[in-house]
Amino acid sequence: MAPYTRWSVAGYRAPMGDTGGGSETWADYLQRMTKRPGWSVAKLARESGIHRGSIFKWISGDRGMTVANVVTIAKALGDDPVNALRAAAGIAAGSSDDEEINLVMTDPRLTDCIKERIVSLILDRRARERAASLEETRRMIELLGPSGVG
Repeated sequence: MAPYTRWSVAGYRAPMGDTGGGSETWADYLQRMTKRPGWSVAKLARESGIHRGSIFKWISGDRGMTVANVVTIAKALGDDPVNALRAAAGIAAGSSDDEEINLVMTDPRLTDCIKERIVSLILDRRARERAASLEETRRMIELLGPSGVG
């Protein structure tokens, strides 16, 4: 099995914590799902095989998790992994980003392992694109800002 890269929700959020029209955060998702009747963090830890401490960290806002962890959590909860991935990435339902992940997650030709790897690559690509965009904006500010030509 290929190693999974760690990714951060922060790379996929609008500035100032705006979740883009009602998207659910990873912490919100975990809280909502573990507050359902018959569920708890302890039960989720048992069902998923993921340490309770990791789940509590994610609920308190730690954003470092693997795509494999997100999919494992969704499956343990009996939820569609697309919903969990959307929350972990801070993607609003119906957005073009959601469409891209949905395309991968609903393709019957792909195994779960391949789906997880492709989604991980998509999220890594988005992080690189976001970083490049921020760097370009910084250069524009330097060129056209108060000390520049502007």
